[in-house]
Amino acid sequence: MGKQHHFTKFPGQINASYFVQSHICAADDFTQARVSEICKIIKLPLKKSNLSAVASFLQACQSLENREPYFSWLYRNGGPLASQATVRKRLEAEGYFNLAFKGFSNCFDGQAAIFELSEKSVSLADGCTFFCSSPKAPVSVSDIKDDDSLAKEIKQSEAYLLILEETKELNDFLEQHPFSIHGTIYNGGLRRKFNHGSLKSGGRFYPGYANLPKQIVRSDRSMVKPRRLATIDGESIAEVDLSAAFLSILAAQSGQWWPEDVDDPYQLIPFVAAGKGDERDFAKVLVSSIVMKNGKLTKVPTSLRLYEPKKGEEYKRFREIASTQTDKELIGQIHGAYPFLSQPFNGQNVVFWESEVIAKTMWNAAQIGIPAYPLHDALFVRRRDAKQVQGLMEGIFRDLLGYKPCLLYTSPSPRDRG
Repeated sequence: MGKQHHFTKFPGQINASYFVQSHICAADDFTQARVSEICKIIKLPLKKSNLSAVASFLQACQSLENREPYFSWLYRNGGPLASQATVRKRLEAEGYFNLAFKGFSNCFDGQAAIFELSEKSVSLADGCTFFCSSPKAPVSVSDIKDDDSLAKEIKQSEAYLLILEETKELNDFLEQHPFSIHGTIYNGGLRRKFNHGSLKSGGRFYPGYANLPKQIVRSDRSMVKPRRLATIDGESIAEVDLSAAFLSILAAQSGQWWPEDVDDPYQLIPFVAAGKGDERDFAKVLVSSIVMKNGKLTKVPTSLRLYEPKKGEEYKRFREIASTQTDKELIGQIHGAYPFLSQPFNGQNVVFWESEVIAKTMWNAAQIGIPAYPLHDALFVRRRDAKQVQGLMEGIFRDLLGYKPCLLYTSPSPRDRG
């Protein structure tokens, strides 16, 4: 686990499996004792900021269970996160982790680094439970500086103030309805992030649990499915999923909706229709890549063509699928199934409309007392509320985009389609 190996062999190509958060604390006496013990080991006073930073690190350790041992953490020494920097340095000095890669841009707060857990940290958080509180800044816009004219214009606009108010109210409401998943309790804690200096670009919520995989394969080959054991208000959950979200949004915007008898738009792609299962997931990744490239993708991403499952993930046949046809043939089948992908569009604006459907569904659900926690194009809800939330999401999509999504459904967790 030496850091020199990673710098020399593949610098910049290490993928972090988790991002250390900044508003985590212990949720029970056992965890509090563990956090305090580590503070004493690294010789820091038991003040709130230090305890929270150590708890954040332990929560990352727990989230990396049976996964690749890489996590990212802000690499900033001053400002409001100065205490995290102090804790990070002391933990690294005590051998809890090693620096693997430094200096990449973090979408929220600037520079970050990737670290690799040491053996002593692998089981450090066993039995711990954490609590995630709401961030002080629940709405952010990237690519602007706080003191420039664009930032002032955006943050004084009616649109921004409305989004900020609604996000704060959602967090306040969700504080009364805890969501528990994989050892962490989320009481709100949602942050909505817009991109490229625009409130029409991006806009997804980025909760801490977004980094958790659907399933974790342990070393003994047993499988843990965090979503299946998750609860809201102590009740089992279901997922309400806006399936084929990017395709549905672009189809609606272009007026090129598919025939009414099409239950799954991905089946319009020849290699998916003729496939054996993994082709649909392959197509989902490829479609997302096309959308993020504004329709201008010409090569199948390396993540598909040279796919290797990460530690703890089940194997998918992506390499085999990519090898059956050329990039031009695979991408051509997708463009043939969805002609609107060949027309000009902005991928981040597509993400915005997806986020609007999710945000408005959450807001409307909260108005009738139903808690809903987001994950990209889906919502976690109490199982008893699933049908009602499904109806809300259908209506909101139709109101915003003019069509009723043809493949919106409720599934028990974890979802097996998306």
